[in-house]
This record gives sequence, structure tokens and C-alpha cells, in this order.
Amino acid sequence: MDIDINLAILKVLRSDYRGVAADIQQLLYVSNSASEESFVEGLENTVESEYKIKLPSVETLRFAADYYFDFGDLLRSAEIYSYINDEKANLRQADALFLAGLNENAISIWTILAGTGNERSLYNLAVITQEKNEDASFFLEKLSNVSDFSDSNINSIQFGLIRYSRLLDLPRAGNILNNTTKLSPADFPFIDLEINKRFSAVWSLNRQIAETWLLLDRHGDNEDLNRWAAWHFFFQRRFDEIPIFLDRLASKNSTWLDFYRALKMMNDGNLQTAENTLLSIPEANAEWYVNANLGRIYEELRSPSRALIQYELAASKLQVDLHQNRKTASRIQQRIARCFTALGRPSEATRVLLYALDLDPDNLSARLELGM
Repeated sequence: MDIDINLAILKVLRSDYRGVAADIQQLLYVSNSASEESFVEGLENTVESEYKIKLPSVETLRFAADYYFDFGDLLRSAEIYSYINDEKANLRQADALFLAGLNENAISIWTILAGTGNERSLYNLAVITQEKNEDASFFLEKLSNVSDFSDSNINSIQFGLIRYSRLLDLPRAGNILNNTTKLSPADFPFIDLEINKRFSAVWSLNRQIAETWLLLDRHGDNEDLNRWAAWHFFFQRRFDEIPIFLDRLASKNSTWLDFYRALKMMNDGNLQTAENTLLSIPEANAEWYVNANLGRIYEELRSPSRALIQYELAASKLQVDLHQNRKTASRIQQRIARCFTALGRPSEATRVLLYALDLDPDNLSARLELGM
């Protein structure tokens, strides 16, 4: 059976998905001389009519369930996980049900598992509770008190502690994050980062920058943390730190690094090189802010038509998650209005400014441009 599973995996690697599906069918079904037997529905071998149904091995069931989970048949995946009936399979069954939109079914499974102290279930229940704007402290506190956890669930503990700390005042949050016996901040970058972010409220700017460098020294290989540090240096307008930071990552290549390199060039007044750097980012990988900053460059170069194209691209990308980006989307619309004005299209500029105010009624600049 292991050989059959390995052969199916090879077909996945070759993108032969039709062949994999046929192999899984063969693994899950058995045939006799008269007819094809149905999918195993029992939990033990049984004799039915003229043939005997063979129960697939746990490894076969798990492979089949994982395949359907990864390739989109979530309900079939959940069904197969239910035949395995161990903790790992129950967690995956709940995940499949949740992704399929059967939230209450998933919550029922997580609630049962949370009763045994399962970390991932406690974390998932806390997240869902918070998304409903309800008090998640019960689940998060219970999660923070789990004393024996597996390495596979360590992220649930790490991010659960962070979420729990955000419900507490600064001294209690610092105590939770700094003094936990479970996870050392020096070993877990996101806990270390959370300490840095929470205490920045009481640190001077110079202390914040110094602590950021210490954070990078401890977790310099963590890409998410490096990306946050780049944002932090630019947000705080510490342009003296940025060349040092970028030099440290000179050997690395990524879309977000190219973006920050371009921002530095823009800040230095090197617009042509910044434009080339941003244009080198494939459009499929370009987030809205890449197009928005290309728009800024073209405005600076007195090319409103090219700026308009980039701002409209940025605006279309922001539409995907508009409810979280309304203020940013409003500022982009304001930029679009300026391009229309520069192109001699005042009625369109007015329409766009009104839309900017609809997105963010507190956009005073758009209000002033409308003369309101």
C-alpha cells in the first residue's frame, strides 16, 4: 500500500491530477467479478451480499483525505477524516468543514477537542469568538495555562499568548509575554516582536529604534520580522537607519525588499532608478502600494496620464479588501482626482472626490478640494 501511495504522490508532483484521482479511487474501492464495491462506510471489515468490503489502512485514508483537502473537495475530505477518528484527523476534519462553510460543525468538533486541552482548538475558538466581537479571554487564558504541548501546536501557543496579551494592560501583558515558562521571547520572534510593539508606547523613539536593531540581531533570518523593521524605519522617518538595514539584506532578493529599495531611491530623489526598480516587480506580484508609488513618481515627473493608470490599478487591488482599507482607498481616489484635474477633466475629478469622501468622511483634504 505504501508503494501505491508513493506512486500517487509522484503523479501529484507531475501535476497528473486525473491519474491521482483514479489511483485514490482504486485505493478506496475494491472490485469483485460482478460489480464494483461501494466506498467503505463501516469501521470494520464486513460481508455484504456476494463480496467483502476491505477497510483501507489509516495511512491510505489519511492520504486520500489530505489530497481532497488540498485540491478542493473539502466535504469529501471531511468525510474521509471522520473514518480515521484520531485527534489529528479530527482537527483536519474541522478545518475542512470550516473552509467549506460549515462553521457550526467545525466549532462543535473544536469544542470537544478543547475540552481535552487541545491547543489548536482553543486557539481557533478564540479567533472565531473575537471575530464575532465577543469576549475570547476564556479560551485564551485556558490556552496560556496549557503546560504540556506538542511542537506541532507551538504556533497556537505563541499566537494565543500574543492575542491574550492584547486583552491586558501593559504591565500584565509584559508579564505574560516576558515571563512565560513555555516560550522564551529570544527563541520566538513574534512574541519578541509583540513585546517591542507593546512597549513602544512608553519608549522614546531612539529606544524604539535601538530595540528594533536588537530584535534584528536576535531574529535576523526571519523574513516577516525584517519586513516589519523596514516598515518601522520608514514610518518613523529614520532615513539614516534605512541604508544600513538594506545593506544587511543586500544579498537577498524579494518583492518587498525591492519595494523598500525603491522607496529609498525616491527619498534620495533618484526617481528614474526607483521607477525601474518598481517596474521590475512582476505585475502579478505587485501589491497596491507598488502601483501607488509608481503613480507618485509619474506625478512628480509631470505625467498625469501615466500616474492615473497606476493609481487606478492600485485602487482596483484595494477593492479586494476594501472594508479594511477604506482610508487608504480614499487617499488613492484623491490622487486620481488630482490626475483628472491635471488632465483638464474637472467633472470626473469631482465625482472621484465625492467617492473618496464616501469611503472616508474624515478625509479633510478631499473635503477641502471640493470646497466643502
